[in-house]
Amino acid sequence: MKPKRQPSPCESAPASPRHRVRLPGFLLKEDVGLGTVFKQVTSSIGIPSCDNCAKRAARLNDWLVFSPDR
Repeated sequence: MKPKRQPSPCESAPASPRHRVRLPGFLLKEDVGLGTVFKQVTSSIGIPSCDNCAKRAARLNDWLVFSPDR
């Protein structure tokens, strides 16, 4: 009989509210998540994306968002 797998802290953590960082309007036109920024930077320097990278990007997007100052 296999032991029951324990969920990782990331899986069992309750959804917390997004943190929002306001940047000047000339830098951004719409909201951009931290995961999207990391994905763009890594792909621009040639690091290929994988399934875990997509999960990490989604998690970071839920945590921190850059938004234009309006």
